[in-house]
Amino acid sequence: MVNGAIAIAHKALQADTDKVKALTPQGAHKTLETNLKELNQWYVSWANYYSLTYYPSQLRKIEAHIRRRLRSRLVYQQKPKKPLYHSLVKRGSTTKTGG
Repeated sequence: MVNGAIAIAHKALQADTDKVKALTPQGAHKTLETNLKELNQWYVSWANYYSLTYYPSQLRKIEAHIRRRLRSRLVYQQKPKKPLYHSLVKRGSTTKTGG
């Protein structure tokens, strides 16, 4: 609790970040679809458990970490014959320009 509001503890967020890391290995021993299925199953139960929090930024933090890990896996497994940018855009990644 933070000032009487329900929040996810820092230790729990750290443990969940480690769980995401375990569920999204960079190796090719599992297909991306298999990883997504396992990750979705975990995330739905995790988000339901923590749905009472008054700080949605904590949920967005984990979601952003998941996206970074999946994007990192795609970059790691990218073959040099295909342009990386086009491969990421094809999979639905957005780019930020300027700033």
